[in-house]
Amino acid sequence: MDSFAANYSSSLQTTIQNYVIAQAKLQGVSNPSGSLADGSGLGEPKFMVDLTRFSGDWGRPQRDGPALRSIAMIRYARWLINNGYKSTALSVVWPVIKNDLAYTAQYWCVALPPPRIPIALFRLRGSGY
Repeated sequence: MDSFAANYSSSLQTTIQNYVIAQAKLQGVSNPSGSLADGSGLGEPKFMVDLTRFSGDWGRPQRDGPALRSIAMIRYARWLINNGYKSTALSVVWPVIKNDLAYTAQYWCVALPPPRIPIALFRLRGSGY
């Protein structure tokens, strides 16, 4: 977004618009992490390229996606507003941002299991441990 805002490109704007539209569709796809109805589906890390659910094994959920996506989309929405596209920002981009921010607010403090760290990393040389 920073590059786009600094150096406008119509082809890049089309790519960004297509991304926003795809993300809006994907938010509504029920998946192994959940659905949009309760917000849990926004933590799904992987979809098929045809915008359908991926049901295979994968690390789920991945809670950083909605927060990161909302940061990028807020930047794009600001660009839209500053360049005369306020209605697009409100009607197309804001609903995606709103869902992502609601997810982030709901799950930001949900504890995840601690990562598995090999005990060998804690052994000190010469300590006998």
